[in-house]
Amino acid sequence: GVFTGGSTIAILPKLAEVYGLFVCLASWADDSEDTFLMNIEKWRHICDIRSGISWEIARQFLDHSLDMVYIDAGHRYSSVIQDIRAWLPKVKIGGTLAGHDYNADWGGNMEHTDDEVSDYLHYGVSRAVMEVFGDSFVHYGYPHECQTWSVIIKESYVQH
Repeated sequence: GVFTGGSTIAILPKLAEVYGLFVCLASWADDSEDTFLMNIEKWRHICDIRSGISWEIARQFLDHSLDMVYIDAGHRYSSVIQDIRAWLPKVKIGGTLAGHDYNADWGGNMEHTDDEVSDYLHYGVSRAVMEVFGDSFVHYGYPHECQTWSVIIKESYVQH
């Protein structure tokens, strides 16, 4: 989800010239929509804003039609794995699937539960990313904080 646009405005200035359209998914439950619209005002003309559940919105896109998808929605394993499974086939081979809130400090324990979520330890995100991509992804950001993860899509990922 786009929430107030923090991740969106971090990505847009760098990629606005490369990609022609950004689809932003939101499910606002508070006044963050106004903040988001204010934050992206400069790039509003290239943003297609859709509201709803991420994996349901994914059905609106053809397989292999998107250059990049950035997931930053629910942090529970069940939500993240559903997001990854819904959006992975939508990304072109050679495109990028990425997301926020990976935490390298999670320890790799695949038994962590959805209830084990704190401000900075999103076990569900880390578990889902590791389960789908194993060691084939990169993560970057400040140590001991929520990091971005990304993977270049290969044919083998979409055949699962």
